[in-house]
Amino acid sequence: MKREILQGAIPPPPGGRGGYRPPHPRSPMKVRLGELFGQARVLPALLGAGSVLGTLALAALLPAPCAAAREYRISVDGQPVQFDGMSPVQVSGRVLVPLRGVLERIGAKVEWSASSKTVVAQRGSVRLELPVGQRSAAVNGRSVTLDVPAMIMRGNVMVPLRFVSEALGVSVREAGGHIQIATGATRVLPSPQRTTVASRPRVSPPAGVTTTSPVLAPAVETQQPAKTPAPKPTPTSDGVVSSQTVAGTVDSVNTEGTPQTITILSDSKSVEYPLADGAVVLGRAGNRSQESSLKEVYPGDRVLGKRDAVSGKITILVVQYDQVEGEVRSVDTDLLSLTEGEPVMLTGSTPVVLPDGRQGTSGDLRAGDLVRVRMRPDTRVATVITVTRAATFAAGTTQPETAAALAPTTGGTQPAVTEAEAPTRVTSPGATTVEGATPAEPATSVAEKDESPAVETPSAAEAAAPESKLKVTSFTHDARASLRAGSVLTVTLEGDEGATATFSIGDLGEDLAMQEVAPGKYVGTFTIPEGVNCRVSVFGKLTREGQESPLVQAGVPVVIDSVPPVVSDVEPAREALVEDPQPMIYVVFEDAEGSGVVPEQVKLIVAGEDVTTQATRTPRFITYRPILPFANGPVTARVVLSDRAGNTAETEWQFTINAPEVPIASVAHNAARPVGLGQSFTVTMAGKPRGTATFSIGTMKTGIPMTETAPGIYQGRYTAEKGDVAYAARIVAQLVTETGEQFTRECSEPITILTVPPRAPSITAPSEDEVVEGPLTVHGKAQPGVTVRVQVVRKTRTLGLWSDHDVLAAQEVKVDSDGGFVTGKLQVPRPRREGEIVTIQAVAIDPVGHRSEIASVKVKLQ
Repeated sequence: MKREILQGAIPPPPGGRGGYRPPHPRSPMKVRLGELFGQARVLPALLGAGSVLGTLALAALLPAPCAAAREYRISVDGQPVQFDGMSPVQVSGRVLVPLRGVLERIGAKVEWSASSKTVVAQRGSVRLELPVGQRSAAVNGRSVTLDVPAMIMRGNVMVPLRFVSEALGVSVREAGGHIQIATGATRVLPSPQRTTVASRPRVSPPAGVTTTSPVLAPAVETQQPAKTPAPKPTPTSDGVVSSQTVAGTVDSVNTEGTPQTITILSDSKSVEYPLADGAVVLGRAGNRSQESSLKEVYPGDRVLGKRDAVSGKITILVVQYDQVEGEVRSVDTDLLSLTEGEPVMLTGSTPVVLPDGRQGTSGDLRAGDLVRVRMRPDTRVATVITVTRAATFAAGTTQPETAAALAPTTGGTQPAVTEAEAPTRVTSPGATTVEGATPAEPATSVAEKDESPAVETPSAAEAAAPESKLKVTSFTHDARASLRAGSVLTVTLEGDEGATATFSIGDLGEDLAMQEVAPGKYVGTFTIPEGVNCRVSVFGKLTREGQESPLVQAGVPVVIDSVPPVVSDVEPAREALVEDPQPMIYVVFEDAEGSGVVPEQVKLIVAGEDVTTQATRTPRFITYRPILPFANGPVTARVVLSDRAGNTAETEWQFTINAPEVPIASVAHNAARPVGLGQSFTVTMAGKPRGTATFSIGTMKTGIPMTETAPGIYQGRYTAEKGDVAYAARIVAQLVTETGEQFTRECSEPITILTVPPRAPSITAPSEDEVVEGPLTVHGKAQPGVTVRVQVVRKTRTLGLWSDHDVLAAQEVKVDSDGGFVTGKLQVPRPRREGEIVTIQAVAIDPVGHRSEIASVKVKLQ
């Protein structure tokens, strides 16, 4: 029999302050433990000996002081909030507050549903539904994942303050236990320093009226919390200073000062950290990684930083965020809808970067704009919106000018280049230079040329000097690429015969002897030593009877790279204990003064498996996140590097996974695109070994068996059959353990299966035989997830058949989640005669390529 704990209807407390209080423990109204904590579980199993879940469940039932002992003060728009009974507490790094005290002060209407144990808050057009005990909430109907769920403590409903507040469009700041809430915009990003450009076209003001750009100022002024300087790393007893890792949410960045700094909000503290020179910034948008910079880091991003062992400066910064791109469909005060994908939530302070580089607001966005939206990875709240291309404007309006077209110039023509400023022209690798040559040509890299001979023309200074009796006509070397240790450089000089020739190669060797191998032709060699990375010039000269020729220089320097690249940092750190069973693994490397690491030749081997093809590689780092979790225990990682000179290096290290035991660690499938008839995909689940596993595909298929292919790894395969149709269906895996416990987990990636053509669309406007004039806009209904092709034809071959002839206009549009579609304006030519009849046709095309039957209406052109 399942154990139950008390819960029930929660009436508003007296005075409307503090938290809700459930009825007395003897009340007959109760709720199952599984409903409170998000999943149905049998209490004896939860509280079993040694059970991690049992420990967590028991901790959740303890009195609130066990959750956090720190005291918090909360103010709304500068006015303190008083709580009766239960005070704010911290759980798993998140501050929970009694329900009514804060939400009603920010202008939200709060309701409690006893039957579903759900908090409902409405502020403006934002509706928040927050089920108690569950790690998901709904904001305007969209599911959002929580770090910490709402809970009941000492009879009070406690809600996560930051999530609830930001979801309802207000800002939260915390410093030293004082949480400040502002109901208006409280943060504005500084505008980038750019050349002044014209604004996007808008309706012109009346003649004589001067307009100015609005000043983006906070609607409510709040006291900014003091930034705590980053603590210095402290040495251990043996004098060794270990590196430190910091994690949290970006509060602000400063790219103007030296050094650059980032302020990170973590554990309710705002700490400012300096960045080391050459710090590596890795941007992670979802599962994709790329090298970034601090200028591309925004408040709200999640970050993980690694600090230098001595200076305390951040050397590696990993930035985590979500990002979507698409076309704007509509913009509300708190919601941005794109033509594809889920909407994005906005706040009053969400910055917008316009195509000309100016900072704007959400009011500057228009339907049809192409945007790139950066979001907080936990709430889908936009942190910055960049308009990559403005909407196309109707004829007669002014097109926005580009920044390049408006950039200031120094004059109508480019200034002439004087002879003294004319660049030196390089004719070939190792060849002598010809100074003052015009027109100038770009310098040629060592590897781009393979023809050497060239003749030096004396410079103006040399021409003015007394003419030497010894002349050099050519001076070259044979380096075609970077040279590594042991390579032999051959230098050739041609000039007067019977002289003594020498050459010098930077500081590595001076006046090295050359042999006259033919009349007037001298050859010398130099063996590249170990431990040298440099770029040096090569000089040569002739001497005879006390006379010297002018010193000549080879046209291209020699690149010497005899030092292999080195690994400067790894994550997880060597011998680290890691709680995440799927840790992000990255290696940062460098080839100082060398030829540079070749990304295509970097290899990463983790736990004996070559994962290079699944990793992201650049000349500075490689990063990889395992698809399946590691089992607890040591994991060995090895990276192999090669530079362009052929030097190789190899580094191996080990870390240990020490993750809490969970029944199901992960569920994943390998379908990269919609699945068609006869196509197969595999579902893989990692969990407790020696169990029985199945998976389901939405409501279409259930109980599909899975086989344990390795200890704790279960796999099942499904082949799409005729009649299977599933749009963005959830894959849910079920595991029955040896002891009979049942667990389920949903795959984070939905799946689409399409084996039959979609339903035919319907055209709702214009209607049959309607008289239309000018451009046509077609409205209709179709199956969600498909694309509808709409075309206007003058005539059809046979009634009801798709026509590819006499097409006057055509357009493809995506169907929204509600099953509706609207085309843009279809430009139809003027009718040949009054009342000419044309046919509007529509066909639905699913992601696999299936076409529906045709829908059509006839209209009369005016």
